[in-house]
Amino acid sequence: MGQSVDEVLTVVDQLKLAHKTAFATLQFNHTPWLASHWRVEGLSYFGSCNTFNEEALKTLHLSSQISAPTKPEAPAMERVEDAVQPYSEEEYFGINNMTLLSPGLALLELAHWKPLESLSTQQDPNSILTARRLASRPTMLGPKYQEIVRKCLQCNFEFGTDLNKKELQAAVYRDVVRQLEKMIECLSL
Repeated sequence: MGQSVDEVLTVVDQLKLAHKTAFATLQFNHTPWLASHWRVEGLSYFGSCNTFNEEALKTLHLSSQISAPTKPEAPAMERVEDAVQPYSEEEYFGINNMTLLSPGLALLELAHWKPLESLSTQQDPNSILTARRLASRPTMLGPKYQEIVRKCLQCNFEFGTDLNKKELQAAVYRDVVRQLEKMIECLSL
């Protein structure tokens, strides 16, 4: 993202990146290779930073660190201080599914070819609020792409929020991965 999107990627390339990102989320869901929070800065590919082609797309990967094993649970009295901790991001911002939020944020960054923090305003001083604002506005990738982003941000696939459920996985595949594939096909004619 250090260069202008016009210098490196076509719209089809942006959609291909978005497609690979969404597909990887489904593929690596609930594995140690998919961090709960990630964004475009975690995506890498092998090749020149000035060239993006099918070969580079084949090497696309998401950098991640496998987390350390969790400690055994402390006795009840030692956990009292945990009970008064502030709200988590999920609770505070009403995030229904962190795993699906991440590709939604990444898809927005790909659409604007900028990190969300650089697109924030005083009204939305945090990336979640920036994402929600941007998702409600048109992008150069079109209204269908915008709808895909909103579905990921809201985890609005009508099959709950547990990505372990086959119904939700199928809905994400149908409404995100397949829709991106169709957009790529239409633009590649």
